[in-house]
Parts: sequence; C-alpha cells; structure tokens
Amino acid sequence: MDFQLLGPVGATAGRRRVDLGPPRQRCVLAVLLVEAGSAVPTEQLIDRLWEQHPPREARSTLYSYVTRIRAVLQSSGAAAEGVALVRRAGGYLLDVPPEQVDLNRFRRLVKDGRAAGGERAGSLLRRALALWKADALTGVPGMWAERTRAQLEDERVMAYLAYADNRVDGGRYEELLPGLRALAASHPFDERLTARLMTVLERCGRQAEALHLYERVRTQLAEQLGVDPGPELRRRHLELLSSAPVPAPMVLVPRQLPRQLPRQLPMAHGFPGQGP
Repeated sequence: MDFQLLGPVGATAGRRRVDLGPPRQRCVLAVLLVEAGSAVPTEQLIDRLWEQHPPREARSTLYSYVTRIRAVLQSSGAAAEGVALVRRAGGYLLDVPPEQVDLNRFRRLVKDGRAAGGERAGSLLRRALALWKADALTGVPGMWAERTRAQLEDERVMAYLAYADNRVDGGRYEELLPGLRALAASHPFDERLTARLMTVLERCGRQAEALHLYERVRTQLAEQLGVDPGPELRRRHLELLSSAPVPAPMVLVPRQLPRQLPRQLPMAHGFPGQGP
C-alpha cells in the first residue's frame, strides 16, 4: 500500500485508489503520515484539526475518524504490508514502512542526489521532483496543512535548485528553461529561483532578457514588499553587467569634401628684383 502527500492526500492498494473519506479524516491521516513512526498526542491532533475552536465532541469525532481509517487500512490489506494504526502514549501512531510514503522517497532521493555527482545526481534529483503531482497536502484544510505545505514546498524548491545547478554544471541549459520559468513565475519573490533563471538565460545567450528579469523582480520587491533585492540576486546582477559586451566607440567621420583641385594663384610677371 502506498501513501501520497506530494499532491492530493491519498492511498493506493495495488492499482486501486483507496477512498480515505472526508477532508478532516484525510487530515488525520496526513498528520500521522508526516509524523510516521512517532506518536501524536490526542490534543495535538485535535488542535491540528480544529485549531483554536474545537467542537465539544472533538474527542469522539477524532475517535470516529481513527476508527474509519483503521477500517480502510484493514480492507485494503495494509496489515500484510506492515502498516498499522495503533494507540500509543495518549495519542496515535501510524507504523508504516518509509518507502511506502512518497514524502519519504522524495527525501531519500534528494539526499542521495546531493551525495552523488554528475549524471547520477541529476537522475536522482529528477526522480525526486517527479514524485510531486501538485501542491503538497492538496485537499487538506486548516492552518497546520498550510504551514506544512509551505515547509514542504521549500524542500521542493531546494531540490529543484540543486537539480538546476547540476544541469548548469553539465552544460544542459536549454532543457531547464521551461520548468525554471514556471517555478520562478509561481514563486515571484523567491530570489534564489530568480538568480538561477538569470544564470540559465545568460548561458543560453539571452543576457538582455536576464537583465530585464532582474529589473522586473526588483520593481516587484520594492512596490509590493518595500525591500531591495538580497545579496545573492544583486551579485548575480553585477556579474551579468560586468560580462556584458562593451559597444565599440562611435567614430565620427567628417563629410568628405568634394574632389576639386585648389584654384591656382595668379603668378607675378617676374621674380622680385627682376625687370620686365
């Protein structure tokens, strides 16, 4: 049985997609999957489900969610694969083999990719990024999901930056442009992505576009956040400016005078002191 967090929260048994119930029930499963192998106290689960306004029947409702999740796991044959949801230390623990959760596979591939080099590193990082189907925890409501989603998205961006650096080092610029453009557009204030995109544009011979991108981001930062670009982005901008070709100086050539022999001066009738 496989569990998905890097996109809509879900589970599959073989090729069959498992019905995990309503959004709050999926939130319970998501919390237990993110914390897999560790007991999550009941109060913490209630807080993550309802934040500051839990209903009076919060505990009984949580218990019903847990009961239904257990039933789903049992009917899907999860126990035979080492998956179990158990009561532990005033809370609940989901025992699941790490490789059966896409988030764990993503993190392992990124770690291995960072430790490798060359084409192997690029292949591992590309496989890690391919595990993302949409925004993490899609369909799960609440502030806990929003915070966790933001944290996981930062892990995704960091993995993509490592992949981009690997491709640039290998001279594989053009293949990066579509994905890097899309990611930078969806994270307009992430200066790390802007700096990498400027580098790739410059390596592709699009220096003017890279400089225009910097000016656009600098304006957005000033107008919407009231800040200037950070050190990394400013440094990348200065490097681009210093490597820009210097235009040849303009030489002003006067208009050519008409080809005409000078008029002959009138000659005297003789040299000085010479008589007629």
